[in-house]
Amino acid sequence: MTSADDLEARARAHVIELREREGYPADPASVDAVLAARSPYGWITVAEHEAREVRRATLVAVVEAVEDYGLDVPDAFAGVAYSMAAGDGVHAGFTGDVTVHEAALRGRVPDPSVLTVFPARWSFAELERLPRTLRKDDDLRAAGLTVRSAEVDVRANALVVTPRDDLPDRAAVERLLADRYAGAVRLSPPAGAGCSSG
Repeated sequence: MTSADDLEARARAHVIELREREGYPADPASVDAVLAARSPYGWITVAEHEAREVRRATLVAVVEAVEDYGLDVPDAFAGVAYSMAAGDGVHAGFTGDVTVHEAALRGRVPDPSVLTVFPARWSFAELERLPRTLRKDDDLRAAGLTVRSAEVDVRANALVVTPRDDLPDRAAVERLLADRYAGAVRLSPPAGAGCSSG
């Protein structure tokens, strides 16, 4: 049977893990406050949850404004993504003169302080067309690449491809992709290799 002390230690460790992962203070006083409040959210206080929801609504509103602007400049728009992590926010990519797009967006978004505009080599539309091209690439098929899924990673400004099967020579496929698609296409990490996105 598990003792009350063991249960409390597990709860404390769980709260610390979640708070660290989500960018919230995980010092003893903050963790004690969460545990003492018996928050219905488990790892954050009610006040923190409410602030998180306000932040999420702000980020979504900025994303929607950027997407609307992107419709006006589809050949330059490289996509938009957001992160709730502390110190992060909305990231929008554009080809060409980024300063022009950034200036235009600053007047359109509800909170410019959460927006980062970055230079991109390929537009979102170009990256979205690549799966059809890859499926027709005889050299990639000969190297063993059959595409199971493909997803645009906005912050990496690349199409991330997951192979249907294990590749006989992953390095050869990666070289072929680099030579043929100049960094626009990446393979997803092998199963079990762990993953982090840009």
